[in-house]
Amino acid sequence: MPGNINNKPKDLCTGCGACLAACPHGAVSMSMGDSGFLEAVVADDKCTGCGMCTKACPKFLQPLETAEYMDSLKENGNIYMGVSRDDSTRKKTSSGGIAMEMARAYLNKGYKICGVAYNTEKHRAEHIIVNTEKDLERIRGSKYLQSSTSEAFSRFRKGEGYVVFGTPCQIYGLRKHLQSRKMEDDFILVDFFCHGVPSYLLWDKYLEYIGERYGINIKSIKNVDFKDKKHGWHNYSMRISGEKSSYLKSMEDDVFYDFFLSDMCLNKPCFNCTFRHDQVYSDIRLGDFWGPKYKHDEKGVSIVISNTEKGNNVIQDLKEHCIFERVSAEDILVSQPHRFVKIPYGYERVMKMLESDIPLKQIYKKVLMKKHIRRKAVRTMKRLIPRTLRKKVKSLLKST
Repeated sequence: MPGNINNKPKDLCTGCGACLAACPHGAVSMSMGDSGFLEAVVADDKCTGCGMCTKACPKFLQPLETAEYMDSLKENGNIYMGVSRDDSTRKKTSSGGIAMEMARAYLNKGYKICGVAYNTEKHRAEHIIVNTEKDLERIRGSKYLQSSTSEAFSRFRKGEGYVVFGTPCQIYGLRKHLQSRKMEDDFILVDFFCHGVPSYLLWDKYLEYIGERYGINIKSIKNVDFKDKKHGWHNYSMRISGEKSSYLKSMEDDVFYDFFLSDMCLNKPCFNCTFRHDQVYSDIRLGDFWGPKYKHDEKGVSIVISNTEKGNNVIQDLKEHCIFERVSAEDILVSQPHRFVKIPYGYERVMKMLESDIPLKQIYKKVLMKKHIRRKAVRTMKRLIPRTLRKKVKSLLKST
């Protein structure tokens, strides 16, 4: 029907769920597609063609008309290094602990906090709304999965204050929806430098893999920590805790991270996404401060960028519990250099294998094992071989 989100190709859907929250007729639902990503579905018999869903939808985003985001930051950006003053908070969180300190501070101001929890029964990530400090633990840390916003985004009420954490496309859709409902003033919107979201087909096969190989009873999983810092911030780990056993592997040795960081099974809209660097709709943007500036820090350091006056006020509110130091836009470009992510060679092949009954172990052997062995050899070389000999060894590895 004219006037709804079906007017553009389906593979442009990011699954942000803002259209569902925006639809006044309950005509939009979210379903899991064949490729393992949430996507919007419109019931034509309920749709009136009002167009509210298209106003919130990232795939209807207008072409760039203003200066690129990073270029504007060079001129007038409020860019900071940020860390919690509490070391235990930094240790438990994904980077510098800024998101957790923000959630605590605004919970005490009477706001409700909307963030992502891992549902251990469904084995899916989902946005939830919490209003107690005890429940903040459920949304602590990164969840490197596509999250369902359907229930949480539909529960927002005018006149109540909320801090919402989400991906850039989720925050774009939510802001557009809030603007149409004249609710924007009640919200503080926080996004982050996003790599993209991997297919749930990968996650499901991964859980089967570690269940079989490491004896983890998937039904008994109590917690998933995507960024455990036992081995440090730079070499973070996947930790999956069950009733009687647990799994812990560093990101360099974990199969899920091998696939995720190779970009082999990201959602198609994640490639060449303009929200990554060019178009930002949050009040605050967070990220890991990777790169040489903090290469020896293993507790975790956050990038904190204020994009609005509301964001500036947030930073002022957090100074009692956080340390902030101004940095340059050039520091951010070193830390988060990827403006676009290209579709890698073999992407379609990997996605077809994930859709099949082929176990993840076999897919890994066919696609990524050689790269993993080469990468491990390079790491060993860096530890053991003098720098003057490394180039020669690298050239030998490439020729094998």
